[in-house]
Amino acid sequence: QARADVKLPAIFSEHMVVQADAKVPVWGWAEPKEEVRVALAGAKASATADVNGRWRVTLGKLPAGGPHKLVVTGKKNKLEVGDVLVGEVWLGSGQSNMAMTVNRCLNFEQEQKAADLPQVRMFTVRSGATTEPQADCQGSWAVCTPESVGGFSATAYFFGRDLHAALKKPVGLINSSVGGTPIESWISGDAQRAEPKLKPFLAVIDEA
Repeated sequence: QARADVKLPAIFSEHMVVQADAKVPVWGWAEPKEEVRVALAGAKASATADVNGRWRVTLGKLPAGGPHKLVVTGKKNKLEVGDVLVGEVWLGSGQSNMAMTVNRCLNFEQEQKAADLPQVRMFTVRSGATTEPQADCQGSWAVCTPESVGGFSATAYFFGRDLHAALKKPVGLINSSVGGTPIESWISGDAQRAEPKLKPFLAVIDEA
């Protein structure tokens, strides 16, 4: 019987940034009951996949710096994720105000020339809407360069640029935003159903 490959979610990919001075969770999928070993910047941990093939480890705190290589090893295959930095990681989420890109901002050409910032990276989530929580998403990390910055979330970029200048540390920005979405679409169904004032609103949805 063929064994399943060890896999990582999209967020664990080349050019990623993980949080400094905090325990680092790493997770993914493998063959049920398969042992998985994870190493990053001298920190190591192992876990056994559960009956559904899911595994998760927690690495010890890492100082800011890099680049490093994330290595994930299973019985059948080994994954190596290069150019991993350790620094500040921030999530930017919301509607079109967060989704708006740098190339639509005032003085874009001037900002573009000054955007040679290899320690600033952005992961843009490109998954579509769904009615159920997802275990993974679509997207990739991009290093900030004059060529790439135009597609970055403007709000996240300017925040990350200033943070990088102030702290002198790598900065990873995760942009998960969808223009025109109501706040209800960002809150779990269970949380909304626990609020009595929303019962009439949810009754309409259930009927539809």
